[in-house]
Amino acid sequence: MSLVLAITGKSDAGKTFLIERLVPEMKERGYKVAAIKHCPHGFDLDVEGKDSWHFTKAGAEGVLLQSPAGLGLIRTGTDMAYSLDELAKHYFPDFHLVLAEGFARDESTKTVEVLRKGIHEQLESPPERLIAVVADFTIPTGRPAFGPNEISRIADFLEKLIEEDQQSPATVQLRINGDPVFLNEFVQSVIKGAVAGLIAPLKKKEDEEMREIEVTIRPPEFRH
Repeated sequence: MSLVLAITGKSDAGKTFLIERLVPEMKERGYKVAAIKHCPHGFDLDVEGKDSWHFTKAGAEGVLLQSPAGLGLIRTGTDMAYSLDELAKHYFPDFHLVLAEGFARDESTKTVEVLRKGIHEQLESPPERLIAVVADFTIPTGRPAFGPNEISRIADFLEKLIEEDQQSPATVQLRINGDPVFLNEFVQSVIKGAVAGLIAPLKKKEDEEMREIEVTIRPPEFRH
């Protein structure tokens, strides 16, 4: 499961610069890293005249571009306001670290806030979300603080968080045809309660503790 962090701060505070330097540092340490950008005012992905532009202009609400080097996804609709946690777990479930620029109002993940003298000097992240501060001046926060050029120290901090996160996996995990499927806490609790309740009478020993339950379902083939 990915460690997901929102890198927050005002425009020109240095969020993009920080992520650009952390990505190669973490990759060099052997981690698989993804980046997500929050664009509240929209963005342009299609290039006019290209095939993908013609597909979306024709009304396609989803376009997938595939090449030997990678994939590109364009999906439109009236309700694209997914939480950062949902985006990361749906699209990057096999990554070690997801760094998201923005998402200051998203309550689904923790934040690292970037401060810069003369641009952004006051913390805005709620205390319950803030886990670290990156600033070019000294500010008392009660949280780990780093300078914008202390990339190695920040990477050490992230590495420790990744290790801690991997030691506490989700209570319920679902894979369909080998691909992980994101389950929020409510769905996890429903599945856990239903399965545990159904198999409790089937235990061989009354005092046997259920430490882990594994269920595999293979749907029958459709026959015509």
